[in-house]
Amino acid sequence: MPIVRVNMFEGRNLEQKRELVEGITAVVSKVCGVAPEGVHVLIEEMTRENWGRGGILNSDRQRTATAMLGLGEGFFSVSDVRTPPGGAEAYLAYRRDHVNPTMAQMAGFRASILARDLADPEHFLLFNRWNREPDWRSYQETAAHDALKGIVRGKLTAAMEIDRCELVDLPNGGGLEREPSRTLYLTASIHTVRPENVARYLDLRRTAVNPGMAALGGFCSTSILRRLDAPNEFRIINQWVSREAAEAYHHSTLHDEFRTEVRSLLANHSGAREYETVVL
Repeated sequence: MPIVRVNMFEGRNLEQKRELVEGITAVVSKVCGVAPEGVHVLIEEMTRENWGRGGILNSDRQRTATAMLGLGEGFFSVSDVRTPPGGAEAYLAYRRDHVNPTMAQMAGFRASILARDLADPEHFLLFNRWNREPDWRSYQETAAHDALKGIVRGKLTAAMEIDRCELVDLPNGGGLEREPSRTLYLTASIHTVRPENVARYLDLRRTAVNPGMAALGGFCSTSILRRLDAPNEFRIINQWVSREAAEAYHHSTLHDEFRTEVRSLLANHSGAREYETVVL
């Protein structure tokens, strides 16, 4: 009656645990020459603050590792915006003539980047860059913000969801650092990384994925934003000069290699939506 004990960090889902138990059982049954029914697998999940190595709690080790990779280098509010039927142009005009000029006068404001969904012209992603989250919150407390919000939320949008994010400072970024002067093709996706893989995921992007993409023709930038409310979820924003340039990468061997390695570290991914930046 072999008994196998597995101690691991919490975070795996039920399907992953089933696969683990099935795999361990098959190996032990074959090697030890016992029936699968006689193999016991006991899983004990640990939190990172209750497991230390080398005199350091793993919760502290993970924070140190991610800090070394450049997290927390700028604040973004990211808005998922939907306008009423036929209302997209009015929304764009109001942002151009009123919202953006007002924000540009606010302390700590850096840039506003708006991208239009190519599959749905009344759906937008809005990236507002600030030096720090307190700068954004100070703006929200102004009378100017309240006046603009009354028009935008009251008349020009059908739905708006706002996400708070911090910029991950990795090579070949900067695409969301300035307002666009020309229309670019943009893809946006969300990667939910298994908590124990965050440092490895960011290191892979720093050393391989981002530099590999940058070496290709038509590449502009890749920006990675970590959600403050879900620190293992990342928005991946890639900008290209054209859809054709992006598709050439997506059909390349390099992309296939990166996708396989990256997805092995994920718990979930949203798939990419296609946008084009809006010049206001």
